[in-house]
Amino acid sequence: MNQIKPLGASSWDELVQLKADGWLWLDMEEGGLHHGRLPATRPAQLSHLWGWSATELVRVRVDGSLPGGMVGARVAAAEAGAPQDVAVWGNDSGKIRMPGSAFHDNSGAPAVTLQQHVVAVASQHGSGSTRVPLTFYRLVAGGQ
Repeated sequence: MNQIKPLGASSWDELVQLKADGWLWLDMEEGGLHHGRLPATRPAQLSHLWGWSATELVRVRVDGSLPGGMVGARVAAAEAGAPQDVAVWGNDSGKIRMPGSAFHDNSGAPAVTLQQHVVAVASQHGSGSTRVPLTFYRLVAGGQ
């Protein structure tokens, strides 16, 4: 079983300070899907974030009803299993919105490769347990 660890950040300022090479986040108000460095102030309609470094993957869910407003997990990249490439939908797909050339070049071809790591987490229910998938993402320069 993979060693999932707690996020280790309880505020936006602490999250921004985490050692990550890159971030992917979904902001429903300001342009949809973004990647790069996290902004200094938390976006208004933020829902999910995924961060990565050479050694670790991070996943965060932002929700005002949660204690501290967010919950997240980290896993060592070496323990996350082999990544699987997934399609980055284009702005013209009607499925997602994202800022201009951040994900695609002028021809519409992917400018980045999106990798997912699906990690099984044990969830305890009384005397039994269930394995639940938890997905981490990482962007790699260059399209598929």
